[in-house]
Amino acid sequence: MLFVLAVIGSGLWLALHPSTWTPAVRNVLLRQIYFTGVHALPVTLIAGLAVGISVVAQLGIWLDKVDQRVFFGPLVVGIVIENLAPLLVNLVVISRSGTAITTELANMVVQEEIRVLDSQGIDPFLYLVIPRLLAVPLAILCLTVLFIATALLGGYGFGLLLNIHALRYQPFTATVFLSLDTLVIGLLLAKSLIPGFLAAAICCVRGLTVEPVLTAVPQAGASALPQALAALFIASVLLSLLRLI
Repeated sequence: MLFVLAVIGSGLWLALHPSTWTPAVRNVLLRQIYFTGVHALPVTLIAGLAVGISVVAQLGIWLDKVDQRVFFGPLVVGIVIENLAPLLVNLVVISRSGTAITTELANMVVQEEIRVLDSQGIDPFLYLVIPRLLAVPLAILCLTVLFIATALLGGYGFGLLLNIHALRYQPFTATVFLSLDTLVIGLLLAKSLIPGFLAAAICCVRGLTVEPVLTAVPQAGASALPQALAALFIASVLLSLLRLI
């Protein structure tokens, strides 16, 4: 894990230098954002809509029954925005892109493409690691925002159909948006970005450190995914504990 953290620190430091961003590196970054973010967009929107109907609308229904609509906003913010959204989006992205990144880089090692890059004077760390290290958390953050918007709109629309008082326009907007504060926004950013950085670094390290044999490629992909998921859950739990401090 220390090596993974060192990779993240080095990558972020080098990303601050303009000389890092050659046209080739920028092109890899854009392609990785496209493959990581855009390809996961349909699944993210469907999951957001499902959460909106099953969680947001259900909260409105039950709070209406017990006449506790005042708790609707804090509950939606705490359950959906602060916790479910970043966790589910990270799960979607890591499960879709984590193994793909590891397998791609492992194949490059096996096929000696890394040596070819070195022979051409291209730093593999700058060209292969930094774009993926930044693209994954950026894609996760954007998808998390879209997930939240879809969940809120889906729950609001479903609430209108069922005439749920807590999900009418004024109670909905007032209770939800007034429940947002800097701590919630900070935790949302942290729970979106930190697991993304960890997952990207783990997958890159696992892919680039395989033995140069063909059978090592699927093994690298199989081991990177549980490690990335473990990092996601550990980071999410530790960040949630900040609420108790």
